[in-house]
Amino acid sequence: MLNLFFLLFLFPSISHASSTIKKILILYSFQPRMPAYELLDKNFRDIHLNKDTRVKYFTEYLEQSRFRDEKSLKKQADLINHKYRINKPDIVIAVMSPALDFIQKYCNDTFFKTPVLYALIDEKIDHKKLQIKATGVNLHIDLVKTLNTALSVQPETRDVYVIAGTSILGSSWQAQAKEEFGQSYSQLNFHYLSNLSWE
Repeated sequence: MLNLFFLLFLFPSISHASSTIKKILILYSFQPRMPAYELLDKNFRDIHLNKDTRVKYFTEYLEQSRFRDEKSLKKQADLINHKYRINKPDIVIAVMSPALDFIQKYCNDTFFKTPVLYALIDEKIDHKKLQIKATGVNLHIDLVKTLNTALSVQPETRDVYVIAGTSILGSSWQAQAKEEFGQSYSQLNFHYLSNLSWE
């Protein structure tokens, strides 16, 4: 996470400011009140660029675990484009893959010249395919290593539960777990639970 905050200082429009207000738009992929989002949001708002710069934050939640049909996404895009086409942020922070994909597909014209910083994205980004000015820190999920570590602590384990929420991200991680675990752990019984909400 420190690497992510460090990248903020690499953008000239953010770091080289004097006696001014800088606007940062944080675009979250899913709904509010997710523990990871609350922690991330607090850390973002604790950033102090320099003593002469005030930061004004704007926050949007796409809630793609609830509204991910094309009609809903286009309506969200119309609202976001309307709000920020004139009142442009100095930087956009896209949290998780759906937010970055959303910007590219629906807000490319609005944020074409705006630096985009992505966070909590678990696959390697091919920058050559990006239509926007984006950089960030990739999140590498090593499920096999995680399981092996757990087994070294609890070697008598026979049942492993892989639990996913209602989001696209959770489903993709569960699919990754099924593929990576495969038949490599014949001594274990895997139980895959999905569509479990925080509520």
